[in-house]
Amino acid sequence: MKLFLTIGLGLLTVASAYSQRPTTTQEKEEDARILKTLSAAMPKELQGALEPSERSWGVSDLGGTSGFMSDMNFSTRNAFPHQYTIAYQYTKIPAGLEKKFEKAQLENNIEYLTGISNCEVEIYINELPAMKEVGSSFVKINNAYCQNAYRDSKAAEQTYLFFGPSWSVKSEAIAGEDVFGKPKTTYSLKASHPIHPGTEVQWIVVSISGHSDIADPIMSKIDWKSVAQLIGTGKFKDIEEETPLKKFTVENPIPPVQGNNTLSFTYTDECGKQKEFSISSSVHDRKNCVLIRNHHENRKVLEHAHTDFYIEDDRDHNQLFMMSLPIVRTTGTVTASFDSDYDYQIMWRGNPDNNHSFTASSVEITITKWAPVGGFIEGYFSGTATIKDHNNGTDELPTYTIKNGKFRIRRMPDELK
Repeated sequence: MKLFLTIGLGLLTVASAYSQRPTTTQEKEEDARILKTLSAAMPKELQGALEPSERSWGVSDLGGTSGFMSDMNFSTRNAFPHQYTIAYQYTKIPAGLEKKFEKAQLENNIEYLTGISNCEVEIYINELPAMKEVGSSFVKINNAYCQNAYRDSKAAEQTYLFFGPSWSVKSEAIAGEDVFGKPKTTYSLKASHPIHPGTEVQWIVVSISGHSDIADPIMSKIDWKSVAQLIGTGKFKDIEEETPLKKFTVENPIPPVQGNNTLSFTYTDECGKQKEFSISSSVHDRKNCVLIRNHHENRKVLEHAHTDFYIEDDRDHNQLFMMSLPIVRTTGTVTASFDSDYDYQIMWRGNPDNNHSFTASSVEITITKWAPVGGFIEGYFSGTATIKDHNNGTDELPTYTIKNGKFRIRRMPDELK
């Protein structure tokens, strides 16, 4: 996963500023453990098929997720979700299906020819996928892999397997119209399962897209025991260790220091043209503040906490900026880059106007003054950055030199889970 939380070069909005948090090392390693187990359980060499492609939340890297929605908390509100997909594509007729293949060709049965050419296995853990609509109702099937297994009655499109206790599953008819406006009924599965917050694996849904003639041979080669044995694993133990840099301490707030939040810098393009960027905010709220964000299960462990900076100009709300730095309750220096932004580690980005957005190429950021809640945190930055024009559709981004960057933003109470 990597979660469905990938940051591109699009317009920064207030929503996106709060839309992601980095994983802790423990969370990343746990997701990697799940993905490694699922990958090892899948057949990799099938006669007549290309090498299968593997993904997690759409990303081919199975090294563990790097980000979550910012309000996800596994101790109080959410279960830890995982997702794995493996796709098989056949370039030769699968063994044993030669006669059926020839018959389908003669009858121009495109549905069958397509159904035995590709097969995709999607596995969702602690996450219920959208059940795909099919042309015939679902029926329960008996197999040795899972007590809760369902397939469309024509065995031509979809198979689902539900692991874990207390499942409620039933076929659901959906009335509609076809492309010609004539009445049409499709079918889906309505499934539910009680779930509680936590990191352990509570239940698993396996979705297999493809005709049963190709799905069944693949299913027979999957190590279902390894898949099922994930149930009940993954519960985290509290980590009590603290590093000297991010040791938990109680900071007493002070009466709010008066003054505006400010951020400014000079940027020069490749032709030497220079512009000034300066924003100021007299408002002190969640859009204009510094706060520590920490989502660890143990609120006193700040190893993966971040100090986040937000500012939106009083006069033009399209001018806004944010930084996210792994410098907590101290001063220090880090370097932001496109990669660090992508992995939610160190972030420097914003909008000079409604049509452009900055992203760091290599921007060195220094916090020179730390302050308790109510005081102003100060620092400076410089380096290189790209700026994207959202109207010209080009991927060629000019590089700008960033100089004389400085910020002064008031701190608000921490977000410690």
